[in-house]
Order: sequence, then C-alpha cells, then structure tokens
Amino acid sequence: TGTLVRNKTTVLVYETIATALTTSTDKDVSFHLENTVVRDGAQAITHLFETGSVIRAYRERLLEGLAKILSKSTSSEAIHPDDMIQLLSLYNNEETLISEQEEKGASHYLSQWMKHVGTTPQWSSQAAAACAAAFVTGQMIPTTQESDLNLVGSKLERFSARAISLWCFISGQGDNSAPSLLWPSIHKGLGQPVIPSIDFLVQKATRAILLLETGCALGCLSGMGNGELVVDENTGNMMPPPPNVEVMLSHAVDCMLQRTEQHVGLNSGNADAGSAKSGASSRVSTSFGLLIHQLRTFQQAYPSSQAIHASANSTVQKCIEKLKQGGISSIELVKLTTLLYAAISAGAELQGDKEYIGNTCTLLLNVDFVADQGTISKTEAQAARSILHYARWGALSHILKTIPSKSQQALFSTVVNKAIDSVHSTPADALLPLFHSP
Repeated sequence: TGTLVRNKTTVLVYETIATALTTSTDKDVSFHLENTVVRDGAQAITHLFETGSVIRAYRERLLEGLAKILSKSTSSEAIHPDDMIQLLSLYNNEETLISEQEEKGASHYLSQWMKHVGTTPQWSSQAAAACAAAFVTGQMIPTTQESDLNLVGSKLERFSARAISLWCFISGQGDNSAPSLLWPSIHKGLGQPVIPSIDFLVQKATRAILLLETGCALGCLSGMGNGELVVDENTGNMMPPPPNVEVMLSHAVDCMLQRTEQHVGLNSGNADAGSAKSGASSRVSTSFGLLIHQLRTFQQAYPSSQAIHASANSTVQKCIEKLKQGGISSIELVKLTTLLYAAISAGAELQGDKEYIGNTCTLLLNVDFVADQGTISKTEAQAARSILHYARWGALSHILKTIPSKSQQALFSTVVNKAIDSVHSTPADALLPLFHSP
C-alpha cells in the first residue's frame, strides 16, 4: 500500500506541474532543462516501471505529464541519442501517444519539446535520421548471438527500432516528413536482395525490417497521407505502392520467409544455429509469433502490394503441393507448415474452390511430428513439435475464416474436436493462434 501511495503521489506531482505549465496564460513560459536531468528522469521512470508496481493508468498519466513538462523546456545542447532512445522507449502505447484531439496526445507535446532541443530547430530530425541509418548498418548496437538465433532480431534491437521510429515520427509531425527520415535507412538494408549466406546483409535486412514494422505500426509508413498508396479515380481501388517501396517490401518478405526456412527447418535434423538449439519451445513460438506479427503488419499497411501477394502466394502453393505429395521427413514437415502459416499471414490466398480449401484444412489437421530416433535430441524434438503445432493452428485460423460456416459445418466440428483432443498433447502456447483474429 505504501508503494502505491508513493507512485500515486509521483503521478500527481507530475500532473500538477504539467497543468500549471500548459494552462498558464503566459504563452511564452519556458524553462531551461539540462540534458542530464532528462536522462536521469527517464532512467528513474524506467526503473519505476520495471518494478511492476505502477498500474497502467498511472503509467499513462505519468508519461503524459512528463511530455507536457518537456514541451515547456528548452536546451541548447544536443541530447545524447542513447538518452533520447531510452526516453522514447517509455512511450510504447499508441493510445498515450496519439489522441483523437491532435493537440492532446503525448506525441504533440514531445514534438514541441524536440523543436527546442539542440543547436537548431532541425537538429531532432537530422539526428533521428542519422540514428536510423546507424542502427541499420550496425553502428549503434553490436550484433549479438541472440541477433543471429532470433528470427526477428534481439530484444535490444527491437527495443531500439521502436524508439528510433518514434523519434522520426514525432520529429516529422509538423511537416509530415517522417517517411523521408525512415525510408533512406530502410533502403540500406532492403534496397537489394538479401543473400542468406551473407550474415552482414541478413543482419542489416533484419534491422531494416524492424524499422519498417514499427514505422507501419505508428502509421507514418502506411501510406495514409504519405503518398505511398493512391486510389484509382476510375475504379476506386487502391493502386500498388510506388516501385521503390514495392522492391523493399518484396525483399523484406523474401528475407523473412528465407529466415523462417533456415532457422525453423532444422535442415536434415541437425541442430543448426536456430531455434532448436535454444532448448526452449516457448521461446521458439514467441520468436515465430513476432515474425508472424511483422508479416501481418506489412500486409495491413500495404494491402494493395503486388510484391507481397506474389511472394506469399507462390510460397503457399509450393508448400501445399509438397505436403500433398507425402513421403517427407518430419523436419521437412515442420518447415513446410511454418512457411505456409507465414505466407498466409502475409496475405496469401488459397487458389481453389471450397473443396480444395477443405482438403487443405484436412491435410493440416493430419500433420504431426514424429522424430526419427537418433537423429535429433529430445529437446530439439520438443521445440520442433511446438512450432509445428503453433503454425498448424495459426494457418487453420486464417483458412477457416474464408469458408462459409454453413457449407462446411462438418469441417468446423472436426477442427474443434481435434483441438480439444490436442489440448494435453500440444504445448500450451501452440493452440493460441487458433483463436487469433487476423
């Protein structure tokens, strides 16, 4: 109870100061704030949040109050990029950042603050673009073993990508320049095809994909008002994104599918430097789930992209054909099922009638992982089985939504019964995708 009171008091203090500053009749009210104070404040709030003692409502109020206070401060010194990233990483909730009333969200107040940080009004935009480029090329964060083992980069890379994209988003709010701050850096990693055997290119592409994902999630790269999506006046349909954007989207999806095949496939049953070697099936599913989320984000941000659809549709057809042929190893079965789910998440559509789609569902229901004795360890088999089930139920959750329920009632009943029977034999987190709404 004592901790809760102290946290509530902290929130009230921030809100009181913020209200006094933002409601002052003197529009020119401002105060000088040393960058060390900003850094120490961000570190203190981060520590407070990490204790888990601050409920969500208090977090949002505290962060909004902090943004309002910063909006009335000035600093002639350039803030260190690491300090800016730590500060912005606190704002990981879109509802706190963006309000229905444009001048009420935290992003509005942070934008006002960034105009008065550094030697010139343009410092924030220039620094954000420079940090984005340094991030993609690996100059900001060293590549770790976790980066290589994880399908979607390390936790630190994901953490930094979100903050850097937010920095670009907020710096570019006034003149809608956020896309121009992010695209050059994304192009450094996705401007050319990614060769899986060249680690440096894969690492650059992975970090560029993280910037692309977070930029799309924030809405600054989704084409809404950014000139990247155009509606055909004659047909009323959305036209594909510009060719340069399509190229990067194509390379992004191809790279993600290649990494899925390379790390999840466990080639020939060997414990390749991929998911099985970690020995944690839950971590495997989490990593794969994050990759699926990335694909969905791209598909939702660019629904008219022909590049994404072409790559995804091609992968789906190849996977289904190989699964139907039969006679494949359990390891190959894992690879094909995960690729199928990944491609469907990217917007691929099954090309066939209701009978074809129903047969595909039945095919997925019958897949199972049976490890060949002596080829892989028990730990590796557990990880492979976990991700197979995760991908199977995830793919079914997408496919079933395309079938009218009345025409395939028997199939729906079969799927539900199979899921019930699998509750105790399937890893706990592997059934969750069946209930996810695309």
